[in-house]
Amino acid sequence: MGYGEEQKQRREPVRTGRFFGARHGWIVTTVCAVAVLTAACGSTANATSSKTGRSHSSVHASVTVASLPVADNTPIWLGVKDGIFTRYGLNVKYDILSGGGPANVSALESGSVQFANFSSPIFMLATEKGINMKSVVQLDYIGRKVSPEGIFVLAGGPIKTLAELKGATIGVNSTTSLEEIRMVTEVLPSLHLTASDVKFVPIPWPQEKEALLTHEVDAVVPFDPYTTDLIQTPGVRELSGLRRFAPASGLSLGLLSTSASYASAHPAIVKAFQQAMAVAIDYTMSHPKQAAAVAAKVLKLPASLSLTTLGHVEFSANGAQRIHSYDNMETAMKAAGLLPSSYDVSNYILK
Repeated sequence: MGYGEEQKQRREPVRTGRFFGARHGWIVTTVCAVAVLTAACGSTANATSSKTGRSHSSVHASVTVASLPVADNTPIWLGVKDGIFTRYGLNVKYDILSGGGPANVSALESGSVQFANFSSPIFMLATEKGINMKSVVQLDYIGRKVSPEGIFVLAGGPIKTLAELKGATIGVNSTTSLEEIRMVTEVLPSLHLTASDVKFVPIPWPQEKEALLTHEVDAVVPFDPYTTDLIQTPGVRELSGLRRFAPASGLSLGLLSTSASYASAHPAIVKAFQQAMAVAIDYTMSHPKQAAAVAAKVLKLPASLSLTTLGHVEFSANGAQRIHSYDNMETAMKAAGLLPSSYDVSNYILK
């Protein structure tokens, strides 16, 4: 789906692929076979860039990025709109897939895209199950700012405290989404609850507000810009932000990955993509109004809402991989029994 095209969202069960399902009631225990990821692309010649982001690159390649309809993907859309990728010899298109991170994993696995955005939990679960991927860019993390996530209920509803979430039906973007995993690894344990004490149902972010207002669910856990939208919605109350549950040293959120085979076959293209994303991320941070206008058009939201939203995102400057923030997420997932003790996320981060 190109720039400005309408995203089509369906409210239906998310097809989570072969490596997601029920484990401890919700994550799969079987190991999937690894598919060979292939994608024809152009030259692998070296790319160079100046401090301004202008490039004399000899790379000439067309690639597709699977993105998500959330604020931390803004640098991808801005990079396409403002020709940042073009200066690095890349003709980049992006798709926004219904089904969230699991759908993006499937797209990358099939070879229909060359790069894809996931939350760090989705990335870790997929690689642990045999999907051979490499993280090439870290988009954002939870640090000192307001969390882009929150738990929302109806202002006049029966749930007044976090403890009263016991027995609640909670809408999350997809099965094994970042929000669900943060609830299971951070929020529920703090309340002496487990995943079996609540019911998670998959509802795409753009549809969570309607689901809450129509009593389809008791609570929702969105990601910005939908968090900010709900904060501004009459009759809705933020029960809690999720920043308070994150470790002080940070927690990884979104990343961009490619298949290990693609990284090995096309190192110069991957390098050019990393360089372009570094410029796009930093440009997003230094030109928030321009970035917000692009995000507003893609997401079909008011520019003022997009601008407020971007103020909540802590982008990783230059797309740098903050290893400690990955380690914190890995530790939380191991504590919840979602990853084996032998798993090491550093094996899947492109050095």
